[in-house]
Amino acid sequence: MVDLRPNRGATVAQPSPKEARDLFAVRTVLEELAIRELVGSLSAEQAARLAEHVAAERMAFEQGDRHTMIRLSGQFHILLASLTGNTVLEELIRGLVARSSLLLALYGGSNEELCSHLEHQELLDAIIAGDQQRAIQLMDAHLNGIAQRLHLSEPASAATNLPAIFRELMALPATSAPPPLR
Repeated sequence: MVDLRPNRGATVAQPSPKEARDLFAVRTVLEELAIRELVGSLSAEQAARLAEHVAAERMAFEQGDRHTMIRLSGQFHILLASLTGNTVLEELIRGLVARSSLLLALYGGSNEELCSHLEHQELLDAIIAGDQQRAIQLMDAHLNGIAQRLHLSEPASAATNLPAIFRELMALPATSAPPPLR
């Protein structure tokens, strides 16, 4: 996420289009595994936590709060992984989500092009319904859509508060409820 250059200091990494595609390809495989583990084993309490999280995402979108949208979007995927009980999977997805959040913050374009709370709701509905095949198709389409909406050929946005996004994304345990929106 940070490039360290001798005699130049640290700068925010600027991943190449290939690196971005590779990152989302790996995320797709790992998040499919999370779905396979969740479908059929998600408790009512876990489903309620995910629903509350998606509601918080929707509120951030309605308020136009890009910073919170990016953070909550990433936390949704981490929460899915954490609910599997597979700590290795959660750790891997957490790292990939952090890198994806960098891509979204730098190259995500408009708020409508970010990771969508509507897609998260559809995905949650399929998981709750026990429809593994549909949930996997939705996750694949969701992650592919995000990767395709990135504007990797455009310069990175200087207005994005990257330190704040990563501080909050990485500091919160995946099992915590989403913080209240500001």
